[in-house]
Amino acid sequence: MSEKHRVLVIDDEIEVGNFFKSFLEKKNMQVLLAHSGEQARLLLHEQSYNLAMLDLKLPDACGLEMLREIKSVQPNCEVIMMTGYSTTRTAVKAIQLGA
Repeated sequence: MSEKHRVLVIDDEIEVGNFFKSFLEKKNMQVLLAHSGEQARLLLHEQSYNLAMLDLKLPDACGLEMLREIKSVQPNCEVIMMTGYSTTRTAVKAIQLGA
């Protein structure tokens, strides 16, 4: 039996995190939620993740800086950036950083 993919959803909006948790668990994935950069940092050092879904704007962290941290701590973790406020410049920067 194969191990479940582990996903870290980082979003300060609780409803968004709960939506992705419910959706991805139905796809047989293990999902952990972080509602701040601080929570995400703690979880990143506790276990490895196959995927991180990361909000660009967090109350205590810049999403692009969090992306750098994720790739530094877990280079094999794929990262999907999420935002309601985006620019082409931000999208290009995220891609350059490994999203």
